[in-house]
Amino acid sequence: RQMIYNILKTLTVLLAIFVISSIFLKKNSTNDILKIGVMTPLSGPAASIGEWNLQGIQLAIDEFKQNGVIIELVVEDSGCNGQNGVSAYNKLRTENNISLFIGPLCNASSLPVAKIAKDQDVILIRTGLTATNLFDAGGENIFNILPTVSTIAEAATLFTINELNSNSISIIYATDDYGLDNKNIIKKIAYENNLNISSIEAVSYTHLRAHETRG
Repeated sequence: RQMIYNILKTLTVLLAIFVISSIFLKKNSTNDILKIGVMTPLSGPAASIGEWNLQGIQLAIDEFKQNGVIIELVVEDSGCNGQNGVSAYNKLRTENNISLFIGPLCNASSLPVAKIAKDQDVILIRTGLTATNLFDAGGENIFNILPTVSTIAEAATLFTINELNSNSISIIYATDDYGLDNKNIIKKIAYENNLNISSIEAVSYTHLRAHETRG
């Protein structure tokens, strides 16, 4: 519970920065209600994380409301795949005339959305972990609250070397963007520090989800 609370608290800070910037950019608008489009998974395997994400955003919305700032959230289910992500983005842009966005949460749904947002010069504020290919797709239009997965993997590998004094490791990685980033950076750090890699094994994301469901 404490971990979840900390996550939501962090998201609150993110939204505060985003909203303040948005209000500044729209200060000449005659509309007193600020609309923000939220793209987060509300279905599929990441639905629970999407709900936590939405709760964190709502905490900030409630706080701003107490200070007289009225914000309307328009939420779309972006799932964790490109098709749903693009569908959510296009609906928010065309049907709801949204120009301020939080999300998508998952890297897979963010990749195609980032390319469209870049072409349309739209800023995306993301609250999920990021694979390096997302910055290649979205460039300077992507702002992320969390570090890249490769940054975390690098820190973990260096901790294994410097603090645990390990001289050999095995790498097990998921066959998605996050897993590939993890594998590549761990191999790089291991090579640079003469850390032996005894084995490397790939595990499909589908298999991981099935194992998690079985408990």
